[in-house]
Amino acid sequence: MHKALPEVVLYGTLGCHLCDDALALGRATLPKDVSIKQIDIVENESLMSAMATRIPVMKLGDQELNWPFEASDIQKIWRQHSPKRRYLL
Repeated sequence: MHKALPEVVLYGTLGCHLCDDALALGRATLPKDVSIKQIDIVENESLMSAMATRIPVMKLGDQELNWPFEASDIQKIWRQHSPKRRYLL
C-alpha cells in the first residue's frame, strides 16, 4: 500500500500579500499534483486568535512553517512526509 500524500494547508486571509507570496512559493516548490488547501483565518475565531500575527502559516502533515519561510524549508518538511518513491525535491 502506498503512503498517501500529506495534506498541505496554507492559513492566511484575503488581502494579505505575504499569503499570496507563500502560496506562489508553495506552488513553485511542491510537486504539481499536490494541492494547497487555503484556509481564511478570519472565518474562524480560534484560528484568528492563534494565527493573526503569524500568517501566512503553511502546514504540511503535522508540521507548521511560520512566515518567513523559503523553498528549502518546504522541501525539507515535504521530504519527511511524502512518499519517497515518487518525489525528489
